[in-house]
Amino acid sequence: MSHSYHFGPVVASVLRAGAWLLVFGGVGWIGGVALAQVPGEAGPFDAGAQKSLVDGKAAKEFADYDRALAKAQVGDFEGAIADFDRLIVLKSWDGLAYALRGATRMRRGDLAAALADCNRALELDPDLSTAYRYRAGVWLAQGEFAKAIADAGKALELDPKDAVAFAIRSGAHLATGNQDGALADAEGAVAAAPKLAIGYHHRGNARQARGDVDGALLDLTRAIELDRTDAVACANRGAVQLAKRDWEAAVRDCSRALELHPGIATAYRNRAEARANLGDQAGAAEDVEQALALGLKDAWMRRGGAEAMRERGGAKFVGGDLKGALADLGGALLLNEQDVAALTLRGFVRMVAGDLDGAFADSERAIALDGQSADALQVRGSVRYLRRQWPEAAEDFRRAGELSGAVRESAQFFLWLSRARGGDRAGADREVAASLDGRAESDWMAMLGGFLTGRQTEEALLAAVKNASDAEAQRLRQCQGTYYAGVVRLLAGDRAGARELFRQCADTGQTLVTEFCFAKGEETELGGSEGDAVRKN
Repeated sequence: MSHSYHFGPVVASVLRAGAWLLVFGGVGWIGGVALAQVPGEAGPFDAGAQKSLVDGKAAKEFADYDRALAKAQVGDFEGAIADFDRLIVLKSWDGLAYALRGATRMRRGDLAAALADCNRALELDPDLSTAYRYRAGVWLAQGEFAKAIADAGKALELDPKDAVAFAIRSGAHLATGNQDGALADAEGAVAAAPKLAIGYHHRGNARQARGDVDGALLDLTRAIELDRTDAVACANRGAVQLAKRDWEAAVRDCSRALELHPGIATAYRNRAEARANLGDQAGAAEDVEQALALGLKDAWMRRGGAEAMRERGGAKFVGGDLKGALADLGGALLLNEQDVAALTLRGFVRMVAGDLDGAFADSERAIALDGQSADALQVRGSVRYLRRQWPEAAEDFRRAGELSGAVRESAQFFLWLSRARGGDRAGADREVAASLDGRAESDWMAMLGGFLTGRQTEEALLAAVKNASDAEAQRLRQCQGTYYAGVVRLLAGDRAGARELFRQCADTGQTLVTEFCFAKGEETELGGSEGDAVRKN
């Protein structure tokens, strides 16, 4: 099963049972599911650490260390580092103070300084297992997996029951594809400290990597039972739920992870996928944005995330939010620049917004990617129509109608418009009449075609608008009927009458209807209302 890992800054730190637990944030992909990897948690107060606290002032010194660690626990890293600075001034020979300052710096995300402190700790005390453990954690956070394995191994030589070192080495093995080694070390962590969550967490990760999602679920559940504040364990259990296709459970676990720590990119990504599978495209799009902001972009994001952004953009367009629609469609195309549907829809929205250059560029790009896209051809044809490029528009509409039955009807009427405006009214009439053979006379499109070919009067056509089955259908008929009536008047030389009918069409506000865009363009061409008109470029 394929996987890859990279590790970022530490994302959480807690003090549990005398051990300072460091949780490193990272990302791994196992079987296509994003996993928030926890390479290690480090506790200084073990046998190796206690070796430095054996003189007559041990109790006081322990209190000094404990005070500094307590500050780090609540996020006061500067205060903790200042306390360790003072300890180092007083005890420059003590490697433990350097090691703990290094751990604090690692928690703050300053990995270079953390590494320097761990190196200095080992110069002062080459047998300080805690320093090896922390340095292994730094190597793991930096993606230096071989070095992490070596240092964790040295820590285990010095302290064979160091559960944290086992866990760090497990994480490094998993990152390098050694699933057997990862599982063996996770087992070692559980055996060494069965009451600590870290071993179960890593064993759950290793089991998921091996395809044992049920075993992974059990281990991660046990880890969460032992530490209910472990955001990364919740996120990783969410990843397992996603692999099991339990979308609702995945949403719950990822949501809990984000309540505990809002900076886990994989939790947003996995919740986005789960929400998309539940049909919540708007929620999925929100999570995709968060994951992107945190620097995460994987195969599903490029596919499913782009779809979610596109769907939300479409919903905003339907709701009249052109700016929001364009932003979401732009986001979809950042994820997947070859998303033909997003390019086509953005082209249409841009046309409605009056950006004909942008609309044309989007439709051209969509057609270059998929020459069989009838929708993209319709958009390009519409832009060409608005630019008065009648023959080119007619060719696009003809091709669109040949490619797709879904757009054939509208393409036929747009083809009539292009041919009639281009001077071939007779040919346009014959073609549209032939396309409507067999349609009932009461059918709206048949009535519209009858009007264009002279078999219906304008009065009868506009009267039929009121016979629509519902208000939505009536608005559509009003938009289409007034536009085509305006074109017929324009072809007859009645510019004033045409302008009034185009105004009535534009007043319908039917931005989702191509004829609305055409009417706005006609108003501009005839010197009518400018406002937010579609302008001829």
